[in-house]
Amino acid sequence: MTKDSVRTREEELYYASCPICSTTLLQAETVINCIIKCEQCHQRISVDIVNGKVTVVPLSKKNN
Repeated sequence: MTKDSVRTREEELYYASCPICSTTLLQAETVINCIIKCEQCHQRISVDIVNGKVTVVPLSKKNN
């Protein structure tokens, strides 16, 4: 693997950050229907990365 191929691979990755505390949650090229827990604020976040569009939405707890 050459240095140029590594650089190209990194340029294709998108970052998803927590909308509450701005901590970086993950970096990926494509993510569909992912739920991740933020290590900083412990909020559960829904993440989608599709066609270069990053969508992050905090999930609220359901009240019974």
